[in-house]
Amino acid sequence: MTDTAVVGFLLVDKPSGITSHTVVARVRKALGTRRVGHGGTLDPMATGLLIVGVGRATRLLGYVAGQTKQYTATIRLGSATFTDDAEGELVGETVSSTHLSTEEISLAMTAYLGTIQQVPSSVSAIKVDGKRSYARLRAGEEVELKSREVCIDQFSLLTRRDESPWVDVDVVVDCSSGTYIRALARDLGRDLGVGGHLTALRRTRIGGFTLDLSCDLDSVGVGSLITMGQMAPHIAPVVEVSETQLRDIAVGRKLPVTLETKLASMMYDNELVALYEPDEFDLDVARPVAVFIDSPMALLDLPSTESTNSDTRPSSFCEDAPPASYCEAAPPPSYCEAAPPPSFCGAERLAESRLASSATAESGPCDFAQGDGEGCAGTPPPSLLEDAVPPSPCADTLSPSPCADTLSPSPCAQSQGPSVTGAHSG
Repeated sequence: MTDTAVVGFLLVDKPSGITSHTVVARVRKALGTRRVGHGGTLDPMATGLLIVGVGRATRLLGYVAGQTKQYTATIRLGSATFTDDAEGELVGETVSSTHLSTEEISLAMTAYLGTIQQVPSSVSAIKVDGKRSYARLRAGEEVELKSREVCIDQFSLLTRRDESPWVDVDVVVDCSSGTYIRALARDLGRDLGVGGHLTALRRTRIGGFTLDLSCDLDSVGVGSLITMGQMAPHIAPVVEVSETQLRDIAVGRKLPVTLETKLASMMYDNELVALYEPDEFDLDVARPVAVFIDSPMALLDLPSTESTNSDTRPSSFCEDAPPASYCEAAPPPSYCEAAPPPSFCGAERLAESRLASSATAESGPCDFAQGDGEGCAGTPPPSLLEDAVPPSPCADTLSPSPCADTLSPSPCAQSQGPSVTGAHSG
């Protein structure tokens, strides 16, 4: 693989009082890398599971964020707020809700099971004409968000507590990505005629990952990372590929395989190498969605005749062709080394003495420490050396190095194929 930086996923238990972006910033600092992102925003009030991607793994966060999610939450019935949660100002009057029976509340909750149309909270991060909805509200603008389809598999009442004039109900929600739990609290209170808002939220599951697998933000480290290969089965069904297929994947080719699902995780030697989907024109062919390797040589352990050295080239490929003598003995070693006359360095020392006597001289004209080791890097102006130093035959009279300029671009470099490329469940 070409990306040698820290790569993988972190399951973080986000504490209350900080944004999801703050979690990202702290992970960047802890792991010493800038390429960090998260999959699925949690509002500052909310706690629980936040999946953070690091390095190349950030390319998979969109697939991670699309997984189903589970939350536990507390809904306060009896008052509504501007933000649909406890952080917003009260809207309207508080209405006593203690007269509501547990059965009435549970029955009202069943209306939200299945596929529904939900209007997100107006203070969400959804963009309206390129600007966040909450930013428009803060600027005093009226915001009306369109409803969106979400799916709720479970919306169950766990416990009830009467806190006159309010009733607090603890609930559990299993839902699709994009579901706003604040909106559920708002709509439930509206349906019961008393108003409602969210007072607590904790995300307990994303896809197949549960909160008990997470780590505290303070203990984040490289040892906490989940590899892309470990994450792959949670994104799409796994398909094992052969060495030949791996070579095709590396250059973004389609594969003659029939996929039974809309997306597949292509695996080789326990590593996720690509995501593929069925070709829309030929279902017996799969096409790449994302490729995570640049060359199969980075993964294959081939025999010595095909194996690679540290720079992914066969040992004889660039060392013996062109012949060793081509670069090593042409021009002859004496050509550049002996070309300057014996007096050359003596003349430079003479020039140095002239410079040393000058009040404006700052360094010797033949200060090898300043150059690249070929001749005099610090050659003084011609006025100082014109009588003493003949022009360097290596610098002025030689044709360009045949090794540097006349060879075609490295076939090793060309052999590598291109890489293909809020309180809500977000």
